[in-house]
Amino acid sequence: MLSEVTKKNANILSILEGAGVMPTVETIGPYYPKLAKEFICNMAEDIDDPVSPNFQKVTFCNFTFDFSPSIINRYFGRENGEETGYNLQLSEIVKVLTGGVVDTWSDKGQIASSKMSVKYVILHKIGVANWVPSTHTASVFETLARAVDTGGAFGSGNVETSRILRYEIMHLDGVI
Repeated sequence: MLSEVTKKNANILSILEGAGVMPTVETIGPYYPKLAKEFICNMAEDIDDPVSPNFQKVTFCNFTFDFSPSIINRYFGRENGEETGYNLQLSEIVKVLTGGVVDTWSDKGQIASSKMSVKYVILHKIGVANWVPSTHTASVFETLARAVDTGGAFGSGNVETSRILRYEIMHLDGVI
């Protein structure tokens, strides 16, 4: 949890409340890495093919479940409406995140968290801890930067689905 000083100085609570993500920060449940790995590894190759019978479905312990951006949004208590962060250019986002210190997105596809303003460093840490788990705490990738910068309603369903699918593809590439 955040200290009282941090909450007051960075105005974090109003940002989290405005984005509708307070429940995901306040009600943190246990995390079981083995379950998550099993869940990710049981997705069909054609999960993202709209004509496939496996479209937006996952199998876990011989049970098949629907798995889609709208289901993820519903889980987080969000509307399936517009994802505001994806309307912004990366150059605009990087200016906001860094307080105008940096004006172009890095060719490496990430920005060092040390270049961000205090407010966005805190939001980045909350994001990594609650929504987009990552070992890259010293840098921010495009997906999380868009999520952190929106400041409004953010339907994370598409982000989460694509992130999980990307992980699955990377995982398979490492095995093959």
